[in-house]
Amino acid sequence: MKFYLNIILILLYSLLISCGGQTDTGVVGESIILQAESLESGDDLEITWVIQEKPEDSWLNVDDAEYSDDMATATFIPDEPGTYAFIATLSQYGDEVSSQTFTYEIEDDDNGDDSQDEERPEVTEEEWLNTTPGTDSVTDAIVVVTEIVAEEVAIEIEPVKIAKKEPPPPPRKQKKQAIPGSKIPFDVERYTIQVASRNKLKDAEKVAADLINAGFDAYIQKAYFIETDQIWYRVRVGSYNDIAIAKTVAESLGQTHDLSTWIDHVRIEQ
Repeated sequence: MKFYLNIILILLYSLLISCGGQTDTGVVGESIILQAESLESGDDLEITWVIQEKPEDSWLNVDDAEYSDDMATATFIPDEPGTYAFIATLSQYGDEVSSQTFTYEIEDDDNGDDSQDEERPEVTEEEWLNTTPGTDSVTDAIVVVTEIVAEEVAIEIEPVKIAKKEPPPPPRKQKKQAIPGSKIPFDVERYTIQVASRNKLKDAEKVAADLINAGFDAYIQKAYFIETDQIWYRVRVGSYNDIAIAKTVAESLGQTHDLSTWIDHVRIEQ
């Protein structure tokens, strides 16, 4: 019974990770803070951020954001109203583990006052002379007399120099962040369990030997990362055509050997 309960919990957890987030709202010029959900896979987890969608006139770039030390938290300040979509990609040992999408509808910060002053009724000089002191029309009459006097006096007004508005700088091209190891071909119908990745073969052989002695079908696979020009030696266990079974074995292996395990497709040897 416990075996089937573990399978159901693992499937539900995977479903929650793969689903996209709900659409939130914000205001132009105000910070929005995005928090990527951790998979509790240890210090080997890497997080990268990309802006999938933004308004046409927006200059916002991933380089403009502020990030926490572990890259799990990103703070963006939207500069134009419209729809923004941010993606946090979680990877481990160069392979993508999951991605999380954050969607925001940003509104314009419009605090302007649309009210207009009512136009004052025109008052003739004769009407002003017949105005009874203390009424509201006295103020209007004073304005009329002031305008009459101003028309008879020549006033030189220096032309106001209007500074030429400089054109905005061209938008910066957004850097496309490549995930290390994502270009390594794989078998879409087979799954395996990765337990470690070492840059030295002898270190990987030690981990594999301990697992083999414990009765696991462990093996080492060399992986070349084109993006970083590095070679890593991956320690993996088994080959499964059912991802649920692979996850159950990975959970048991991680608990008994205190290892950070995750599921990947069987990669083609290079």
